Amino acid sequence: MNSHIDYESAENRRDVVVDVISRLAEGEVMQTVIDTGVVCVGWSQRPAAIERMAGHLFPGQSLCLCVTGYQQTLDYLEEISEVGRRLMTRCWPGGLQIEIGVDLPFGLLEGLPANTQQRLTKGQKLQILSPKSHFI
Repeated sequence: MNSHIDYESAENRRDVVVDVISRLAEGEVMQTVIDTGVVCVGWSQRPAAIERMAGHLFPGQSLCLCVTGYQQTLDYLEEISEVGRRLMTRCWPGGLQIEIGVDLPFGLLEGLPANTQQRLTKGQKLQILSPKSHFI
């Protein structure tokens, strides 16, 4: 079922955020506006939501991991180059999407369901984004 949630004119924005988190936890997929456009968001622990989003990808394309910033990225990657660290700390939050090579799942990435890991790391690369958004 589709529904429109107007965060900007909501009387209680906290209730809106709680509602969105509850819906994502139940496996729903959300479309939201970020600083550079519109993205689809799903909870990484819900394989059905991940597969629903992956169904809209072009062949060879992978899903992107959205993080709150550089510090959260460290939970998913074993190491980050100096250039990567600088880009993340200076350009995030923002529209810069960074692609990093990964040999094996590490940290929190290792704890994700197998299909989520596969959808995030096609071609041994992980795409990471830290957008300006109320919900990410």
